[in-house]
Amino acid sequence: DVFPLARCRVIADEKGVVSEIEALESAWDTETDPAPLRHLLFQPDVDPTHAEPAWITVSNKSDRVRLPLSPVRNLLVRVQGLLRRHDPDVIVTQWGDTWLFPLLLDAARRTGATFFNLNRDENRRVVRRRENSFFTYGRVVYRGQQVHLFGRWHLDERNAVMYGGYGLAGVLEQARVSGLPVQEVARKSPGAGITAMQMQTALRSGVLVPYQKQQAEAFRSAREHIRADRGGLVYQPLIGLHRDVAEIDFVSMYPSI
Repeated sequence: DVFPLARCRVIADEKGVVSEIEALESAWDTETDPAPLRHLLFQPDVDPTHAEPAWITVSNKSDRVRLPLSPVRNLLVRVQGLLRRHDPDVIVTQWGDTWLFPLLLDAARRTGATFFNLNRDENRRVVRRRENSFFTYGRVVYRGQQVHLFGRWHLDERNAVMYGGYGLAGVLEQARVSGLPVQEVARKSPGAGITAMQMQTALRSGVLVPYQKQQAEAFRSAREHIRADRGGLVYQPLIGLHRDVAEIDFVSMYPSI
């Protein structure tokens, strides 16, 4: 099975249409050579949630430039020039999802800068996903808007779950073993990766999996419920410190206890 960052044998015709693809390694191989990825880092001079930035710094191992945010068309020209010059595989940003890339994309549309494209694949449009909030394990989590690219990856250090704990190497490892796209797995919790692995295992075993998460079950009679019920319990624990607590846990469904 093919997975992100797998080395593959590919058969394609003269037009580039792939007719056969085969992974040459396992997702669980531990002694793999790191992918030769080119990186480019974008950082503002200040936290944009607290003050208005005046500059952004664009850097990699060999180059470092400071770009003023005004005039905005000059900024678009210089950013596009840096992307063409360095042709990064991975763009790492700080507040790229929630501030920088929305600012650049909106400015390009407003000024008619049709030359500007963050993607390596220029035939595709940048994907922008709206921000959302969700309730998990006894707390409300806010996830900022997201900007996903085609032909290269965009990872926002400030909008990635646990990125500070495992960095890019951890993101790539999670993508390999879970099968999730790199830009997706960087913005999801480890639990989402485990769920993806469970779904793949089920599909390989011939078990159907709903294509929509949280899809409601079909109607069941009381008799069918009795036959199917395995003793599950929907329980939201009281947040706090308690004494003399016993836990009844079927399959680790209560991690916040």
